Amino acid sequence: MDDGSPQLLRFEVLGPLRARRAGTPLELGPVKRQAVLAALLLRQGAMVSRERLLDAVWGEEPPAGGHKVLPTHINSLRTVLDPEGTPPAESVIRSGKGWYRFVVEEVRLDTADLDKRGDEALRTVASGDLATAVDQLSVAIGLFRGEPLAGLPGPFAQEERQRLEERRRTLRLEQLKCLVFLGRFGDALDDLSGLSASDRYDESLAALRMRVLYGRGRQAEALKSYEDLRVQLRDELGTAPGEELRRVHEAVLHQDSAFLLSPPPSVLSTPRGSVVPAELPHDTPGFAGRRGELDRLHSLLAPARAQGTPNTVVISAIGGAAGIGKTALAVHWAHQVRDRFPDGQLYVNLHGFDHDRQPLEPGEALELLLRSLGLAASEIPPHHEAQGRVFRTLLADRRMLVLLDNVASAEQVRPLLPSSPTCCVLVTSRNRLGDLVAHDGAHALPLDLL
Repeated sequence: MDDGSPQLLRFEVLGPLRARRAGTPLELGPVKRQAVLAALLLRQGAMVSRERLLDAVWGEEPPAGGHKVLPTHINSLRTVLDPEGTPPAESVIRSGKGWYRFVVEEVRLDTADLDKRGDEALRTVASGDLATAVDQLSVAIGLFRGEPLAGLPGPFAQEERQRLEERRRTLRLEQLKCLVFLGRFGDALDDLSGLSASDRYDESLAALRMRVLYGRGRQAEALKSYEDLRVQLRDELGTAPGEELRRVHEAVLHQDSAFLLSPPPSVLSTPRGSVVPAELPHDTPGFAGRRGELDRLHSLLAPARAQGTPNTVVISAIGGAAGIGKTALAVHWAHQVRDRFPDGQLYVNLHGFDHDRQPLEPGEALELLLRSLGLAASEIPPHHEAQGRVFRTLLADRRMLVLLDNVASAEQVRPLLPSSPTCCVLVTSRNRLGDLVAHDGAHALPLDLL
């Protein structure tokens, strides 16, 4: 669909929220109404309960008569976003008893452009073509028009701002690294000169600045910048520089140019096939029954049997009560098809329903997965947004089976899903994970008693 289509809606959230139909700007109304729109739009087609939507926009201070205020905002948004004469059942904002859902099939969102261009740039970094990657990263970073969702109130908008700012930070760090290892110190220094006050404690940026200053022949200035930050961290935060910054400081002291100015073994360029994990738990001896469910699982791979690899990302949400045999079925089937995934099989127990421990956070699970793929602890990014991008990049075009066991919710497992169509993901949970089915195209396989 091209931009001239009268039905096309385009939304931009990488700055103040904006909407256009066929290139014509739309007036979205007051900021609370825009926050309602953002809380629906950015859930990518998932149903949102009325209570959850109120919490997303008003937090702990819902408006008096909030159940009446919300429909008013929804109706006003429909008037603006829908073509004239659209019946409510065909509106871009659907609703039912106590829920709302934004239909995203004919909508374009600038975050989709960011994901596409950002992932492409990171793949180029992984290939070693740093000059091309710099240009691609510039395009991706240039999609930001300022602070994401600028001025919008509410907990949801704030969380999305933080998530998108972290994405921008990750892309910016990658670009600066490429500039340093290309020897383009002047360009890198120009970018670093625009640091904001919120960046002054960022040790990754400080380490890059030290590399740049060293590359420009300003060793003393590099050492002084380290000492200034060390004192700031001590006096203002009561802490000390981390391992990365200390290593760069030692390298500057000893004029270790090879460490400072040569590209290190990148976490994104780990040779594919060098680590082939085989983490499936042992199969249940004498497994019997569940023939129908096993046939259903096999059928998910049937379209690609001729090629020997699946042609879609398959997520089988195996739901059922405790002790009904979800994990046993998943492990048994995984062993039957493991030869279809010669690049490895990954397994993580997310402890979603354990009584003696908290469920695994997505960042904790991603760290386990990245360690299984051969990364050292020092190579794993500290933030789960960046960890997820590294994970997806490492699995790109690899034929891998990922078993995510004992999942509590779609939110817990979604950051762990690879994007490569050559992977298969198997999810077990006591819950049906309807959001994973509706939002991510999972194939639901509920279990009953044998």
